[in-house]
Amino acid sequence: GATFSLFAGGHTGYCRLPDPVVHRRFIFHLHAGLWLVRDVAEANDSHQLDLFWHFAPGLTVSRWENRFIAALKDSQAATENTRLALLPQDVGWTSELTSGGFSPAYGRKESTLVVRFTARTKLPTEFATLIVPLFSASDKPGKFVILRREESLTDNSSLHAFQYDEETKTHYVVFADRGGWSLSEWTSDATFLYYRLENRRLTHLILCGGSFAKWQGKQVLSHSAPIARFEWLRNGESGQIFTSEETIDQSLSDGLLGSCETVF
Repeated sequence: GATFSLFAGGHTGYCRLPDPVVHRRFIFHLHAGLWLVRDVAEANDSHQLDLFWHFAPGLTVSRWENRFIAALKDSQAATENTRLALLPQDVGWTSELTSGGFSPAYGRKESTLVVRFTARTKLPTEFATLIVPLFSASDKPGKFVILRREESLTDNSSLHAFQYDEETKTHYVVFADRGGWSLSEWTSDATFLYYRLENRRLTHLILCGGSFAKWQGKQVLSHSAPIARFEWLRNGESGQIFTSEETIDQSLSDGLLGSCETVF
């Protein structure tokens, strides 16, 4: 898309186990912003799960509460202040910072720092990791949580939603395994939806694989067939639209996106 990238993939390498496991990975990247990595393990029994993040040589990694901050070493940091924060989901897994191997080329192995997340749990299950760039020395990562079904979701067990709070911004990311769901003030049949609030005002909306979306009970988008990609980005008091459909203008509610504001 114009403002994001979205990847979905999987592999069957663990299907050789007595209880076959399929690993699926979804990656959402907000351009010039965050990455959300969602790993899903599908099977029937309990399994030991380990997830590793290998950091490149030349980086230092420090632990801050349950989060990890990667930065360039001192000699390089003098000219580059950008750091990366690795934020795991808020419950369910243990984590550790350890040493491990890194292979820059075939036949070569170097020592590097590794973050390991682990759990023994019944499948199917999933684990989400948020990666956030920190552009200045004073920047600190916000709070990343899974939206609890009993708090925010209604009538749909196939919905997987996440929230990331910054000082003046809140990001929401929603994955749906099948159509027809409700989340807080949104109703849609999209398989993926992202939206951002800034100072309680809607500033960014992304929808994939859906034919309609409602905000606070009002129709935002309605199309005769699912739309592969729809993006709306606030620009001052108006908005800019990027879409895979040429006829999308006929599917929008007049003025609604331009006037959307969240009321708590």
